[in-house]
Amino acid sequence: MNFDDFKTVRRWNAINRFLQIVLGITLVCALNYLAARSSFHARWNIAPDAARALSLESVKQLEAIARRAPQDTAPAKPWVTVHLTLAEGDTGDASDAGGSPELPALARLLRELLDDTRYAASKIKPEGWLRVERTNQRFNAGLYNKFREQYGIGARTALVVTCRDRVRTVEAGELYDASLAATGGADGAARSFRGEGALLGALLAATTSRPARIYRTVGHREHSDEELASLDLRLRSRNIALLPLNLGAAAEGLPPPVNEVPLDADAVLLAGPRSPFSPAETEKLRRYLRGRNGRVLVCLDPGTNARLEDLFYDWGVLSDDALLYDPASTAGGVTVSPLANREHELTRKLHSHLVFAKARPVRPDPAAPADETLSVTWLLASSPERGVAWAERDYVLEPFRFNPERGDMEPPVSIAAAAERAAGLRMKLSVTGGRLLVVGTSDILTRKFLGMQGNEFFVLNALNWLLAERSQLVGVPPRPLADFYLRTSRPPREEITALAWRFALFPAGALVLGLLVSLWRRNT
Repeated sequence: MNFDDFKTVRRWNAINRFLQIVLGITLVCALNYLAARSSFHARWNIAPDAARALSLESVKQLEAIARRAPQDTAPAKPWVTVHLTLAEGDTGDASDAGGSPELPALARLLRELLDDTRYAASKIKPEGWLRVERTNQRFNAGLYNKFREQYGIGARTALVVTCRDRVRTVEAGELYDASLAATGGADGAARSFRGEGALLGALLAATTSRPARIYRTVGHREHSDEELASLDLRLRSRNIALLPLNLGAAAEGLPPPVNEVPLDADAVLLAGPRSPFSPAETEKLRRYLRGRNGRVLVCLDPGTNARLEDLFYDWGVLSDDALLYDPASTAGGVTVSPLANREHELTRKLHSHLVFAKARPVRPDPAAPADETLSVTWLLASSPERGVAWAERDYVLEPFRFNPERGDMEPPVSIAAAAERAAGLRMKLSVTGGRLLVVGTSDILTRKFLGMQGNEFFVLNALNWLLAERSQLVGVPPRPLADFYLRTSRPPREEITALAWRFALFPAGALVLGLLVSLWRRNT
């Protein structure tokens, strides 16, 4: 073969160019194939104060779900399938007056969230136990119409989660705060997006036989449903049902009374009772705690008398009739608890203060009888400086003055205590028994205070500590709602088009320069 011949050289140059094109296309296809497989790459979330796309709580919840997955799961036969039924171009049903402008934005946010969820699920258990599909009139229209017939989904149904024979749906209204969307439209819906909690709640509901059940007592002037609406929303997104419980007599507007705490109760909540419990009601709580290793959270306010002293004494807890006075930690009528017990798992990772309007002392009872099966620990306390904070016994009239002869308590004043019993010691076994958590304020449960500083973390942490099946979530913080948005002076499509043309100038300029150099070399 003569490489001095011009035709031969030209033929080989053509073959060389063809092979370069083929290899380039093969390289691009291979990179895209590897990028689509989560086992070949890693992802990082570069947002401030975030180590991963999903919150740590969501990852822990996914780990708990993956542990329940059967062994026969595979990419072709997943255990859980999440169907995204919103299309990014949809604006709602045609019958909606003016459409729903927030739906395309929600669809985009959900698609990004599902990508993060699929990636996290593959890292937890790579056998393909969870699949994500787009199922709407544009993608897989046959299955979408089947969902419409079987489950009655509509244009505002955002997600359909299936787990074998169990199905859960998530509507668009569950994904954002409607009040913000009413004033801000699609931007308001995006700023209040809470799809991660709704998705995890649907996954938990579809993969468990029943939700965890927390019964809250009624009939003692506890906080109303409206005041506990924010807490109920957070619990439902974690597949926890908050149900009423009437331990007393029949009364109008209350559910029927019961003789015992229901057998399906995972925990009992006393949300700020203002009237006393009868001895019969207290005995029912005692039997639940001691006889059935029950779990109870009691939130008491200053100036109330729930008459639970005997129950507390049995568990080594004392709640004094006094008011925490800590002006150094009070501003604008709101007080914080600056001290947290880092030795207890409930407050070890509490990096923000508890915030409340008023609180009463709650501490381990020094006069309680010795019991080797019982351990009582303080959790939160006031400022430790003497003369700066104390527990005021005569809290009716101001100004307050520290007077130990009257029974005022020196700082630090504990406002929360946890009591835990060990069962099976006689058989030389150490099994977690009943648990009682008493907090000297119920403000942290209400809609006004729940979202402040460390309140949400503490309340959810306390409930996870009480619920036996959720102990792995103790100390896991809820997802911080930190979002970033690009605000433009023009419509987003016009702004993005202008940015695209600006960025295209650089490669276009390089291309033009290369063509000019090539022409100049040919001519010279």
